[in-house]
Amino acid sequence: MEIPYLNITCTTYLPAEKSIEINSPNGAKIVLLGGVPFEEKIVMWWNFIGRSQEEIEEMRSDWNSQSGKIPHFIDRIGERLIAPDLPTVRMLPRSNEDQVRRNA
Repeated sequence: MEIPYLNITCTTYLPAEKSIEINSPNGAKIVLLGGVPFEEKIVMWWNFIGRSQEEIEEMRSDWNSQSGKIPHFIDRIGERLIAPDLPTVRMLPRSNEDQVRRNA
């Protein structure tokens, strides 16, 4: 995969047998996450991962209300971001196989 410029946010899934090369003439900060794929179906939205839309809704509420269920921290911009509104469509759990099919 070639990314011609890096002033964008890019998220992708790469199966174990794939590789990626990134070149940046001006340097870059990259976050690379990896590990064994989840075996169960999950819902991913904003900064939350759950098993259902209801779990995501609860996490969003806990985050925005600062209920204490999610530890407090200050990010680099010096303030706490509020989670955006949820999508108006139902978020469905997806499996690793669903992601592999979309990237094929």
